[in-house]
Order: sequence, then C-alpha cells, then structure tokens
Amino acid sequence: MNRMLSASLIARTLLLGAVFCLAAAPAFASPEELAQKYPPGSISSVEQADQAIAEVQADRREVEAHHADAQYACYSKFFSSPCVDKAKEARRLALNLIGPIEVEAKAFKRRDTVARRDKVLDEQRAREASEAPARAEQERINQEKAAQKAADVAARQAAPEKAPVGRAPATPRGATAPQVDGRDRIAEHEARMAKARAQDAAEAEKRAKNIADYENKQKESLERQRRVAEKKAEADRKAQERAAKAGQ
Repeated sequence: MNRMLSASLIARTLLLGAVFCLAAAPAFASPEELAQKYPPGSISSVEQADQAIAEVQADRREVEAHHADAQYACYSKFFSSPCVDKAKEARRLALNLIGPIEVEAKAFKRRDTVARRDKVLDEQRAREASEAPARAEQERINQEKAAQKAADVAARQAAPEKAPVGRAPATPRGATAPQVDGRDRIAEHEARMAKARAQDAAEAEKRAKNIADYENKQKESLERQRRVAEKKAEADRKAQERAAKAGQ
C-alpha cells in the first residue's frame, strides 16, 4: 500500500514539473511570424534588439532541427533527391526570413555603442575644456609658491645672524662677504637657490607637457575607437542590405 502511494506521489510530482516547464517555455514563432513581428526598421531599443537576436537564434535552431528531420525522412523514399532539394529550399527560405532580423538588431546595437561612445567623448572634451583654466591657474599658483618658498629660504640663510651677548656683531651684508677657503658662501648659496628655482620651473613645465600629452593620447584613443565602431556599423548596414536583397 505504501509503495502504491509513493509511486502515485512521484508520478504526480513529475507531471506537475512537466506542466511548469511547458508553461515557462516561450512559445515558438515560425519564421513568417518572426518576420511579421520584426519588420525592417522596427527595432528601436537595445532591449528589443537583444530580444530579437535571442528569438532568431532559437528560431534558427528550430529550422535546422526541422531540416535534419526532413532530410532523414527523405532518405527512406525511393527517389530521395527531389525530397532533399525541397527540404533544402524550405530551409533556405526560412533562414532568409529571419537572417535580416538578426543583422538589423546587431547593427542597431553597434550604432548605439557608437552613440554612447561619442557622448562619453563629448562629455570628456567639455569637462577638460571647463577644467583647463582652473588647472592652469593652479599650476601658476604652485609655481609662485615654490618660487616664494625658495626665495624665503635664501633670504633666511643670507641674513646675518644675531650676535650673542658679549660677542661682536656679524659682518654687515654691505661689507665684505664671509668667505671660507676663498669662496663667497652667500653668492654660492644664492646661485644654488637660483638653480633650484630654474629646475622647479623646468619640472613644472615638463609636468604640464606630460599632462597635455596624456590627454591628447586619450583623445586619440577614443577617436580611434569611435572610427572602428563606425566602420563596423557601416559593415553591418551593408550586410543587412545584402541579406535583404538575397531574400527578395
């Protein structure tokens, strides 16, 4: 008794699973129905293009399976050649109906990619143009701060030290400059500071040039990507036209 109940329960479970699978499976559309659903120029969004591509691919698998079954059935006939030719022609007509749909959908997606890339490029150019004055001003401020800092250091080091109580004051600046081993320490220090300021200015100019070169390379890279995408979109458009002519 328990075995009979278990077998009945298993059978009911399998039946319910099959019903749910059938309900979840999308309804198959014939090539004619798919061509009516997606007439030329009807795809207007990336989501619709993705849906069309998925349906075409499913339809193509169904067409190929039907063609294989038809060929297998033809070989059981005495004169199989006319039957096989008829099956091949049916396959060709079906694929000609659904092929342009996939071509148009992929072309739409490529055009959308080009449009979005152009938008990103335009936004980047606008952002760089709006930020250029601020960057130039900040670079000028940084150079002025560096020069002022170098000048302050040079002034502090060149100023005479205050003599401690009980000691003679240091030699005034207008007098003979202190020397060590016949060298003018103040002149040497000022020369070093001038060299440092010149080096800082050169490095700032080099940094600005590197930034400009990097931005130009980024622009050129985005421009190359845009041209490649445009060429692909044009190739898809020509393929779509050829496919449409072949289906006529």
